[in-house]
Amino acid sequence: MSVALSYDPLTHQVTDVKTKTPLHSLEYCCRRTILSRIGLDNLQLVNQLPLPSSMKATLVRLRVSDFFIDAEKIPPESHSSRTFPATCLLTDSTIILKLVSSKSKVNKKDPNFLTSFEDGNQQFVIEQELKTLSTTIANCKTDNIRLKEKFIKSALLHLVNHLIKKKTPVTTHISSECIILHPNDKFSIQIVTNDDPNAQNMMPGASNAVYEAPEVLNNDNPDSRALVWSVGCILHEALALEPAFHDTSGTNPFQVYMNITNGVIPPTPSDGSEELQNLLEKCLIHNRGSRISLNELKEALSKS
Repeated sequence: MSVALSYDPLTHQVTDVKTKTPLHSLEYCCRRTILSRIGLDNLQLVNQLPLPSSMKATLVRLRVSDFFIDAEKIPPESHSSRTFPATCLLTDSTIILKLVSSKSKVNKKDPNFLTSFEDGNQQFVIEQELKTLSTTIANCKTDNIRLKEKFIKSALLHLVNHLIKKKTPVTTHISSECIILHPNDKFSIQIVTNDDPNAQNMMPGASNAVYEAPEVLNNDNPDSRALVWSVGCILHEALALEPAFHDTSGTNPFQVYMNITNGVIPPTPSDGSEELQNLLEKCLIHNRGSRISLNELKEALSKS
């Protein structure tokens, strides 16, 4: 039987999860029972309990040992970004644990923010696990269900509005990972620009999708219509439940680039309304001069 290994971001040590798990003392059981009921985002509610102040402080004082980071499932970029997927042992919730400078000001207005704490002279921020359009599409494919048209249009409209408002550079990598889903069908956009130190090399691996327009790949003076192409790729993915341009064989990723630069456009997905199918065909046009503009795309998505 395999043994779960837990990673400690403070000491950088990996230990047997059985060694890490606290003893089930009365104090631990009380903390777990109370915090699992109120949640990490409502720790202030402990102050309303009829308990001594010292006991309240103990209940809400979080430590790294209260979290499990699976050492075998840490993404490669986690160590450089100091951001780790984790499970809170007190609430059994999946969260994101971020190490930030002790001098950094925590943005408590971030929609993903849950709480923060200090341990070992290090400040930690706890955020709810991000659910992206990409993971939603993958789940739909697994469950053999389709995304609703209203949902697709709303998600893409948020993205297009963001691109226009922020005047996003036309060579920026845009994908279904950029659209973040929140409760009650709310969206936010998270884009890593090319000059961001955390930007990843966008050369695809065996199964990575490519969202860049032909003129971007060819370095042929791209304009904002390159972003329209990227949004079109996301629209295709939302309808077909698989990327428009990706290496299906897992052995020849450069063929994906060749298909894009040579204008080999995938068939329009049969699922989806005629309206979305027509819109997709106006986005994925090899000749950028024939593509719709970003503002025209916004107008089309705004129609009910």
